[in-house]
Amino acid sequence: MINPWVSLLIGALGAAVIGVIGAAAGALIQSRREHKKWLREKRYDAYLDLLRQVDRKHITGVLNRGDFGDASAAIGLLGPTRLVEALEMFLTNSTAAKTEEQHEGVRQEFIETAQDVLEISRRR
Repeated sequence: MINPWVSLLIGALGAAVIGVIGAAAGALIQSRREHKKWLREKRYDAYLDLLRQVDRKHITGVLNRGDFGDASAAIGLLGPTRLVEALEMFLTNSTAAKTEEQHEGVRQEFIETAQDVLEISRRR
């Protein structure tokens, strides 16, 4: 027969272990959630900065690919790969765009890719 104090101690230790595991799991989940939120915000800022720079340069009529180094670097660091590839295509096609319609079409493709990455639903 097990002493009642021993079974009480075992129960208390078991509850403590479960509590520690639960707290650790909760902290891990929260940490991942916060990192994902931080990354999403940083990506949003980088995408918006790039679009503003491209639009500003497009309005002046002087659009050189090398003008977007900082914004391109930020997007390159923050990723993901498919957006970096979309950025390359955007900058190449945007600098080659001859008309406002061409520029807007290229811009819209980049925005749609960015919205997918940021998990922003589009209004239709």
